[in-house]
Amino acid sequence: MTQPPRLLAEWKRQDAVLMSWPTKNMDWSTYLSDIHTTYEEIILTLLRFVDVVLITPPDSEVKETFLSKARASRFTLYRVSGIELNDTWIRDYGPLCVSDGLGRKEVVDFTFNGWGGKFAADKDNAFTKHFYDAGYFLENVRYRDARDFVFEGGAIDVSNECEGLTTRSVLTYPNRNKGGLRSQKKRILTELGLEVLNILSTSPLEGDDTDGHVDTMTRFVGNLDIVTCVDMDPKEVRARYADIYLHELPMPDPVLWEGEKKPATYANFLFTNGAIIVPTYGDPVHDKEALKILREMTTTRLVVGVDCRTLVRQNGSLHCATMQIPKSFLDKTKFEKA
Repeated sequence: MTQPPRLLAEWKRQDAVLMSWPTKNMDWSTYLSDIHTTYEEIILTLLRFVDVVLITPPDSEVKETFLSKARASRFTLYRVSGIELNDTWIRDYGPLCVSDGLGRKEVVDFTFNGWGGKFAADKDNAFTKHFYDAGYFLENVRYRDARDFVFEGGAIDVSNECEGLTTRSVLTYPNRNKGGLRSQKKRILTELGLEVLNILSTSPLEGDDTDGHVDTMTRFVGNLDIVTCVDMDPKEVRARYADIYLHELPMPDPVLWEGEKKPATYANFLFTNGAIIVPTYGDPVHDKEALKILREMTTTRLVVGVDCRTLVRQNGSLHCATMQIPKSFLDKTKFEKA
């Protein structure tokens, strides 16, 4: 039987990483300079390893000093201008790319409804179709319309063995999808070409708008290794991961903003070509410990920390703000260099 196109593990070779630039029309407006500094640092770090495609909505303010540094980087910063967006969390409204390894490639487009209708999401929800219709993908990449189903990129993590992780809390939130766990699980397996979908019973982190995205808590770091920063039931671990090693990540000291605890987590890292980019939070002890754990788990990638204290003010972190596009999906001749 032919293997259907499947969601590729994040550590597979990448064409580029997508990011959406914060503007004054978003919730970042009261500390726009601070968040621009954070985005600049993330992008310049990524440009050491991979091309970056920066989505700049109308009224974007991008400093020439930053662009000059980007142009001097090893890899290329591309810019796509004029697409209107509600917010910057492209992990949850960006394209999910599936491939069968034999040339069949598709972009899966689920509905993004602002994590169960918490926030306006109409412009974000239109992004993937807009980006595809603009011709930024290669001609052999097909578009798959799955917008009758609500699902977000941050809600899924996969190995290279057709195995996925998600969370019960996301699937059972009432303003996403009708139907029970069984029907939703079947739909996710089908759309993303997975053979196994493990549904974790862990509770969302305090302050998490997503209702418990798996990328805030538990991640694959290879086919036989999982890292987690939340308590997991030992029986669940033994039952579901008999052949997988479970490694614990620390949690940073509480990150507070305007009196509220923010969902700061080291699990919100990004794999890219030759590196793992890890959010840090100005916590010398736990930042160092998290980086050390990930460095000990990989001998083929650099592990690089980026301060994400400003990013987490809006309840997301580094992985939430990025979306990797696998190798041989993008037509880079269609992009404008920044």
